[in-house]
Amino acid sequence: MKIAIDIDDTIFPTTREFIKYHNKKYKTNKKLKDCTTLHANHLFNLDFDTYLERWMDFIKSDFHKKLTPYPFSVKIIKKLSLENELYIVTARNKRSKKITNDLITNVFGENFFKKIIHLNYEDFTIDQKHEVCLKYNIKMIIDDSLETCLACGKEKINCFLFNYKNKYNWNIYNKKNKYITKIDSWKDPKFLNI
Repeated sequence: MKIAIDIDDTIFPTTREFIKYHNKKYKTNKKLKDCTTLHANHLFNLDFDTYLERWMDFIKSDFHKKLTPYPFSVKIIKKLSLENELYIVTARNKRSKKITNDLITNVFGENFFKKIIHLNYEDFTIDQKHEVCLKYNIKMIIDDSLETCLACGKEKINCFLFNYKNKYNWNIYNKKNKYITKIDSWKDPKFLNI
């Protein structure tokens, strides 16, 4: 089966580290629990262009260089790779391609994923991951974005909605949806059924 996996807040605790970086550099005082939308620009009341420049500075910083994957993520992803074809599908734009690919390669090695796909957002108004899944015939996605999972679910793509230890206030979802399975860690036993 083809499986897509998101990077930020799915494999790595990126928003948490971006908030720490932003608080230190710009003297803000936010916490992860304050982030109630997937897009951190709203947390800091930033327009998209300002946010994007600060994000680019963040991914060049030591905060980003020191990112470590969530516990058990690497082990489970490597196990999934034994019987599945894995893709990275990320909202990180093409300007961050080298840094992002280096991050993934440092953790998983060269050519571990079939393809690393960067979406080139001009803003955050359109989620394109469901279109990528359809294009590549991907049948499952693991992502922290509720919007992504809802869009993929409409296309009958199975989704694992990742909310690490239920600390993400941007993806609370309590409705029943046969295409969306909530998980709160990479150790969740629901991965055993893939």
